[in-house]
Amino acid sequence: MNKYKFLKSINDNKSHHVDEPALDNSFNQFLLELEKQGLIECPQVYLSDGNPGLVAYWITAKGIDYVDNHSPKQKISDIAIGALFGALFSLLVWLIENYLFKK
Repeated sequence: MNKYKFLKSINDNKSHHVDEPALDNSFNQFLLELEKQGLIECPQVYLSDGNPGLVAYWITAKGIDYVDNHSPKQKISDIAIGALFGALFSLLVWLIENYLFKK
């Protein structure tokens, strides 16, 4: 599952319920991995059969920052700003070479 898309889908500051609470399915393993990274909170509980499970999850502040920093718009703006500064630096170097150090 795509981490960015999943975190973006739960970026509403609400608690979301797990359909299958047992830890032996891939979705719950994905939730546990995100919790290890600090991107979500998903407290473990003991189910009626005595095994641990998950019943709810929600995004953390670190998860919200992850979504904000990895959005496609952020990447595009970072590239555009980098290109703009590169062009301005090149222009400045050209001006210095041609006007200050001109023989």
